[in-house]
Amino acid sequence: MRFQTISAFFALLFMTGCVSDLPKNIGGAEKNDAVPPPPETKKIPETNVYHGVTLVDDYAWLENASSEETKAWTKAQNERFYEYADSLPATAYLKKELKRLWRYADRTVPVEVYDGKRLYFSRKGENDDKWILMTKENANAPEKVVLDPNKWDKDDYLSGVMRSRDGRYVAYGIGHAGNEDPVIHVKDVENDIELPDRVKGWKQGLSCWKKDNSGFYYTCKPLKGTVPDGEEFYWHAVYFHKLGTSAEEDQLIFNSETEREKWHGVDLSDDEKYMLYYRGNFGSADIWVKRNVEGAELVPVVIGKEANFDVTMLEDKLFIRTNLDAPKFMVYVTDIEKPGFENWRVFIPESEDRLDSLSFIDGEIYAEYLHGIDTEIKIYDLDGTFMKTMTLPAKPCSAGVSGYWHKGPVRVNCSSYLIPNTTYSYNLSEDSLTVLKEFPVKYDLENCCATQVFYPSKDGTMIPMTIIYPKDIKKDGSCPCILDGYGGFNVSLMPGFIGYNSLWVNQGGVFAIANLRGGGEFGEQWHKAGMRELKQNVFDDFIAAAEYLIREGYTSKEKLGISGGSNGGLLVGACAMQRPDLYKAVRCGVPLLDMIKYHKFRIANIWSEEYGTSDNKEQFEYLLKYSPYQNIKEGVKYPSMLITGGENDARVDPMHVRKMGAKLQECSRGGVVFPVIYSDAGHGSSVDFDSRVRQYAREGAFMYDQLGLEIKEKE
Repeated sequence: MRFQTISAFFALLFMTGCVSDLPKNIGGAEKNDAVPPPPETKKIPETNVYHGVTLVDDYAWLENASSEETKAWTKAQNERFYEYADSLPATAYLKKELKRLWRYADRTVPVEVYDGKRLYFSRKGENDDKWILMTKENANAPEKVVLDPNKWDKDDYLSGVMRSRDGRYVAYGIGHAGNEDPVIHVKDVENDIELPDRVKGWKQGLSCWKKDNSGFYYTCKPLKGTVPDGEEFYWHAVYFHKLGTSAEEDQLIFNSETEREKWHGVDLSDDEKYMLYYRGNFGSADIWVKRNVEGAELVPVVIGKEANFDVTMLEDKLFIRTNLDAPKFMVYVTDIEKPGFENWRVFIPESEDRLDSLSFIDGEIYAEYLHGIDTEIKIYDLDGTFMKTMTLPAKPCSAGVSGYWHKGPVRVNCSSYLIPNTTYSYNLSEDSLTVLKEFPVKYDLENCCATQVFYPSKDGTMIPMTIIYPKDIKKDGSCPCILDGYGGFNVSLMPGFIGYNSLWVNQGGVFAIANLRGGGEFGEQWHKAGMRELKQNVFDDFIAAAEYLIREGYTSKEKLGISGGSNGGLLVGACAMQRPDLYKAVRCGVPLLDMIKYHKFRIANIWSEEYGTSDNKEQFEYLLKYSPYQNIKEGVKYPSMLITGGENDARVDPMHVRKMGAKLQECSRGGVVFPVIYSDAGHGSSVDFDSRVRQYAREGAFMYDQLGLEIKEKE
């Protein structure tokens, strides 16, 4: 059993905003009769002083999502975009193609429960919108439906499933319209009975079952009204729920009375003799171990260290993967009865590649490394002796292993930019992979090529980028191109198949993914080189990627679009403000854009480790330099921008979309600006299949239209 530290999810410039009092939008493509004009947007100046600097925010009133004026404004903006997008030939084409590619029958590989022969798997029919959870008592028994979300409300979805060790029970969450606020339910699978059990709080999360099925551990945040207003987004605790009892009787296991932004967790060892306790956030963690007997005390494993820790209890040992004094991660081991830092021994030393994860399966240890933008899986025995490197079916690829310590098989999932995900079983003695499941849809990839390049950023740092392009490309700058990136929170963008993009390439487009600083591809130093006061490095890396694509003839300024979501939305928003001349169109999803106020909305203050906040004078100064919203200038020819958010987004408040859209519509003399907020989505796409298809088709058609990619129907 294990814990992993959360890792993830991001000269003083005086800026007072635009000075025009006109509540309307003028300039550039906004005058085009083919695009409906934007609604008028009033200005109500709000003045704030930060460390002696005065900032005026004309659109702060759009922060209030519940006001009727904001609702009406959002509705008008959405309808404007839908009218535009639904008139485009690419929208109908993409709807047709996405339904063809996404409407398919499929099933996952059955997996045995931890203790026993009962198997669980998921399946869906061609007309099912959502995956159905299935089970059978053994490999030869008939299949039985456990949970069918297709019979729920169309916006409800299955959010997490935790089987008891013998498979008799499942605890599961039901979320709604992407709100990331699942409500935990429990089902007795053996007797096909839905139990009445419910648990405390909101944002409920599943931790682990007790071996005897008496109950389970879970996490949650306090309900609104039980803590001071706004604090419900922060305080986090672990509880134990005993089956057959009410939520009010749930036992508080672990929390903090003082550290409001820390997350908590617990886990049980296989034999239930020990429990691990975790308290941490993105860049640090405190971890304890305790004998699982009444009156036992928490014994520190590691306290007060600014590093990531992934701790696994295995037999009488603790295995600790960490980047403490090892930016690319290493592994320590210690006796579980002597868990303190002073007793740690090196198990796997740091290497030149980032050690991304450890898996303990069938008596061996599988270490997954990032070798550049590629996966390598090295295998060790329990003594730490290196055995071999697994032979994978593609290079570069993204691969991961799964299974149980006490029994096989070893399963491997592998994909690349041009190979859909395939599941294998691994034979250690023969170093061979046997296909268990291939992707059920055959994509047309005959005309698609992928290559990896390195290009210099502004400061000379070499940045990797993967470019996917048609075989018959003419590098004369005529190809429409979409450049994507993320660059934050130690997140690594590894090769993975994105079937949606194959449509773009088959129509003659280019798609590129840049592995920017701020990510985790090359260890913690790579991450730290793109966070806080060094965040500008990320934007410089992305701008240099765009310049490379133009310089090498893959595209041109009039054919280049950029795309990013979440922290990637901040990325493309900042780059569009800094180099508006470099791009034709921007797709900016669920973004942070007002970096002066971001930390005051929803859970966003937990990202202060990554970005800093305007509460600190030094951090305010560098945030103001790049914050997209504060850096909009009147009269600039900005690229066309589609800025999207989700009304139910639990992470990023959609006020960023509303304010950025309003201010750009006022100030830009360039392309069209579409702020869109989906009522049935959260920090991702809509749950309902038809809504999801419409969303992807409209957003894709925006890029096809703006970048001039013409649809060529196959004969």
